[in-house]
Amino acid sequence: MKIGVFGGTFNPVHLGHLNCLKSVAEQAGLDKMIVMPDRIPPHKQAEDLASSEDRLNMCRLAFADIPCVEISDWELKQEGKSYSVITLRHLKEIYPHDKLFFIMGSDMLLSFEEWYQYKEILSLSALICAPPSGDKAMRRPLAAPLKGSLRAKPLTKRRFAPLWDAGRRAAGFRRSAAKRISLKFSAVS
Repeated sequence: MKIGVFGGTFNPVHLGHLNCLKSVAEQAGLDKMIVMPDRIPPHKQAEDLASSEDRLNMCRLAFADIPCVEISDWELKQEGKSYSVITLRHLKEIYPHDKLFFIMGSDMLLSFEEWYQYKEILSLSALICAPPSGDKAMRRPLAAPLKGSLRAKPLTKRRFAPLWDAGRRAAGFRRSAAKRISLKFSAVS
């Protein structure tokens, strides 16, 4: 079985997340996708983070219409920061004979070589990177910083899944909501 793993703060879940998963499901032919909200994100400040329960419920509601998606609270139940490599080790124990695909946005790819145990992430899973739009020009700037160990991996370890432009990121949603600016057509309702 081919299993996608999609983690993040989901603070809030937005159309970029939803469209990313739909696009990846179609293009990568995944049998299952595990959406996993993180407890404490190691890569960014967790300012104004909604409660774990609220973020988990947002994921359940937002991804309910995608049949192959399973929402997991495993990272939310762990202590400390939510390191992807620890999550992938756990999933590999549960699915020892299945192929894991780690799904990430292009913003995370640029700093991927700074992640905790990033080489092990690549040994436990194939990497699927989702640029913020279907524009092929986006691939060139993303590929430029991929040197060293990432560049040396076989091509099958990296995939790019184009998706629709979400328009705004989660931080923008929170700022707009605080100012009472309409999120219609930008956020999952």
